[in-house]
Amino acid sequence: MKNDKILKDIKRITDTIAQNQFPEIQELYQELYATYKSELTDLEGSLLPLHDLSARFMNFNRDPHDQLPRTEYPANYIKNLKVIRGRLELLLDNDKESGENKSLNITINNDNKSSATNSVTMNINITFEDVKNQINSMEDVLGYDEVQLINSKIDELQKIVESSTKKSEKWKSIKEIGKWIFDKSVDVGIALLPLLLKINQ
Repeated sequence: MKNDKILKDIKRITDTIAQNQFPEIQELYQELYATYKSELTDLEGSLLPLHDLSARFMNFNRDPHDQLPRTEYPANYIKNLKVIRGRLELLLDNDKESGENKSLNITINNDNKSSATNSVTMNINITFEDVKNQINSMEDVLGYDEVQLINSKIDELQKIVESSTKKSEKWKSIKEIGKWIFDKSVDVGIALLPLLLKINQ
């Protein structure tokens, strides 16, 4: 995945949202979802529903000519495009100066899929400000209050990481923050996890 394409797609999202024409928003979302669903970790789990799922269940045993109309959520197309944009921006941050950045390779065992494993590479030289910008870009999805709470946790984490105490003491100090992070959504967890790993730098 080349950075110039990512930059182009980020701009396309911004421009299309600004134009506020639903057919174009819907078309761009469908295109970018198909393009990046295999590139962005658990993208599906980060997105809001685009239709009222209850109509699908209610129509299950109905005659084809007696189907209930399916309610569409146009606003969620915009929110989902913003999620994709935020994920792409984070991807760019992670790739920045990749030749000089340290990385951590994590292997995750999937118990439900025999012995299959997923390999995830994370950049741990991303800055606290980069992550804040990423979280701020999710405000339409997370809400203002949640964004402020997450940013306060980032500030708290930064103070611990940059303190002069021993690594063992730092790990003890961030234990509760770590638990809090893993209770958050996948997007938030992916954004914040590299900050925890900075303790080892």
